[in-house]
Amino acid sequence: PPAAAANPFGAPPAAAANPFGAPPAASANPLGAQPAASASPFGAPPAAASPFSSPGPFGAPAAANDPFSSMGAGPSPFGAPGTGVGSPATADPFRTAPPPPPPGDDPFASMGPFGASPSSSPSNPGRADAFGAASTPPSDPFGGDVGTAAPRPGQWVLRTAMGEERLELAELRDRIKLGTVRPDDLCAPAGEPLRAAREHASLGVALALPKAADKPRVTGARASGMNLQVPKPLLAAAAVLVIVVGGGFALKTVAPELFEKQSDAGVNPLRRARTLWQRQFPDVEGTAQEHLVEGRKQMRLDTAAGYRKADDELRMSLLLDVGNVAAIAAFAENFANLPTVRADLDGSTLAREGVEFALHKEPNNSELLRAQGALKLALGDVDDAQRVLTKAKGLDPADLDIQVLLAKCNLDRSPIEALKIIQREVRLKAPDLKVAMTIEGAAQRRLGAFKEAREMLETRLASDPANVGALKEIAKLELDLGHADAALKALTRLLDAEDKDVEAHLLRAKITYQIKGGVDGLKAADAQLREILAKHEGAAGELLLSVLAHSTIVKTRLNQVDAAIVLGERARATDNAYPSALYALGRAYAQKGDIDNARKTLEQAVRATEQRDQGYEHIVRAELADVQVRGNDEANATRNYEKVIEYDPRNTRALFAFAALHMKNGKATQAMTVMRRALANDPRWDIDRQVPTDYPTPKSDLLPWADAFRDAKIDPTDESLGSLRASAEGMIRFHAGERDKAAALFDKALKLDRYNHAALLYQAVLDLDNGRVVDARRRLKVAIETTAASDPVTRLYLARAELLSGEEEAARKRLQDLVETEPTLVQARYSLAMTLRAQKLEAQATIELKSVVRQDPDYLPAKQALSF
Repeated sequence: PPAAAANPFGAPPAAAANPFGAPPAASANPLGAQPAASASPFGAPPAAASPFSSPGPFGAPAAANDPFSSMGAGPSPFGAPGTGVGSPATADPFRTAPPPPPPGDDPFASMGPFGASPSSSPSNPGRADAFGAASTPPSDPFGGDVGTAAPRPGQWVLRTAMGEERLELAELRDRIKLGTVRPDDLCAPAGEPLRAAREHASLGVALALPKAADKPRVTGARASGMNLQVPKPLLAAAAVLVIVVGGGFALKTVAPELFEKQSDAGVNPLRRARTLWQRQFPDVEGTAQEHLVEGRKQMRLDTAAGYRKADDELRMSLLLDVGNVAAIAAFAENFANLPTVRADLDGSTLAREGVEFALHKEPNNSELLRAQGALKLALGDVDDAQRVLTKAKGLDPADLDIQVLLAKCNLDRSPIEALKIIQREVRLKAPDLKVAMTIEGAAQRRLGAFKEAREMLETRLASDPANVGALKEIAKLELDLGHADAALKALTRLLDAEDKDVEAHLLRAKITYQIKGGVDGLKAADAQLREILAKHEGAAGELLLSVLAHSTIVKTRLNQVDAAIVLGERARATDNAYPSALYALGRAYAQKGDIDNARKTLEQAVRATEQRDQGYEHIVRAELADVQVRGNDEANATRNYEKVIEYDPRNTRALFAFAALHMKNGKATQAMTVMRRALANDPRWDIDRQVPTDYPTPKSDLLPWADAFRDAKIDPTDESLGSLRASAEGMIRFHAGERDKAAALFDKALKLDRYNHAALLYQAVLDLDNGRVVDARRRLKVAIETTAASDPVTRLYLARAELLSGEEEAARKRLQDLVETEPTLVQARYSLAMTLRAQKLEAQATIELKSVVRQDPDYLPAKQALSF
């Protein structure tokens, strides 16, 4: 049945979801489980005067006055079997129509689903029935008020042996065809007197009317010359039929949506946008087809301005022909390319429902399926998008636009597959298809083919310097290569062309404060984020929460903590399980010194990341542990630090904090054990990965832990412990960016213990960064020969020092051994590639570098090496 009448007993009253009216307080749903005291499906039986207290097909005890006792055998729609043929002494009150009511006193004009007149009617006083409403006198078996909701236009009222209900004309016709409504059952358009179904000409085509008595068949000349006598009732019926059909054609012209209701597709949802569109385009000229052609033409340009122009053209096309399936498909597909697709919830819903409506009419229309796939992809539902587009491809294998969308689906999942589709299926057949160039460049970038990616994207920008898609990929390419200024320049060009692209605004702010950094970077990002909230909040959609989260972080870093908390609480009020916003808010409370709120918020953030962002749980949990330490809950802090280190052994932040906690509590041995675990990490791990994140942790977070080592009380005569404390503090200050202080601490540690592994390694890293290769090589040799013979990180840096010293073969052998024994150490594979390049083995070097990028897409040195 139509969506407006999902209940098989007619549309529910406006005032209640239960179509039978409000049940009494002690009664369960009349269609649900029944009270034990009553076998009736309507709940507890009423007093003895109720017409439902006698037996019949509903299972109650029999009585002579049961109006249902004459019903034939057969299944009840409630599941109870019939009782057989009733007594001939009891007439079925539904077999013949009741006498017409007096003028102005139609007892059925405002009936509820079971035919009850309103309880406020003077004719309906007194007694309560099983539904809790006042019932009519016993002579009326349908007593009980179920509401007075006004019928909707186009509804019919049907009265059968099972009661009265409202339903759509299409459903009524279907039930007549199925035989569940008989010719003698009463019905009428809502508000009109009920008549037998056979008397409605508009239903006659579906009724099994009695056949006329057989007469001799006359053919030939005799038939043409006969004076036929047509019965007057048939003439009247024919006249009514002509009027109804003629009126139907007229009605379809002025109100076609009423006829759409009768189809399986329902009413075209795009009709609800017509009023707004008519205000936008009050004087539409041309034809729907002309606007459709122009809209498709603008879409092929693959420009921000083109997609906006196409949106206008396709709206005008639909204003002229709202049911045009090709225009619906083009409108939805184009909408998927607008920058506001995720933010404009009403627009995306309209486009999606429009496609679904059209697919009910043409389920195998490949253009509609392509549009549906494009929408799903734009809204982030990649799995469903791929499924729909695969079906579309099966229907039209030659459609290149479908292939382009399938390539987009594979960009982040399988860039190799995306590149194959674009190169083999699309660009060979249409080398000048502009959008394909952007997708090919995006796939090449993800595969580490940075030179090829740049070439393809610059080719696209040559014909359209303001192309939004290509500029965004160029910005990401520059960011991949560590060129923050070039990335910001590309994003600025993009925003000049399409200021509503909130994703580009947000990426620019993240680069500004996380990679450019410093106070100036924080202030610039703060201004950029405030601009988004002031000008583009309506276009931000789901990105608004991310904007609020980063605004909270930046305000906190600028020590505007109260403003930060306001923004963070606003995000939590919008979505109380958005992980990065909760993380930012927890940090703000911690900086304010509100440890209780910080702890509660970060606990909530941990639960949110477990559900929605598991890859960042360790970062949030480490932050929670820090706050627990400040709140003197060291037992839980210890458990959380241990969980983080177990999950992410490279998390130097958690290792340093945990070691500092031990050191503060006078447990120097435990502290040094944790610092030895930190020594297993590459000192340049964080330096070699410049990636904006939604969970940034500033280097300044590390300084309190360095101070904990500095301030700890130890035995001044224990030179070994003094050396370890100095090197541990130096390691933390190195990662906090205080390199000069770190170098001084390493020198101090080596004076106390010349074989201190940590001091030798970190001082060598500083030497290599400053070009002191000989010093670095000497320190690393000492470490390998004494305390770090098998340490992979120390061996890695010794191989790098050997390569820089010209000992290429020794470096190659050392690195090949490392790659075999430590396959996850991508830094070793990268250094091997650079050694191969130094030996003029470029092809082998490129293979190794691409392998590194596939294994660790964030490893910046390998990406930079592939760019030249």
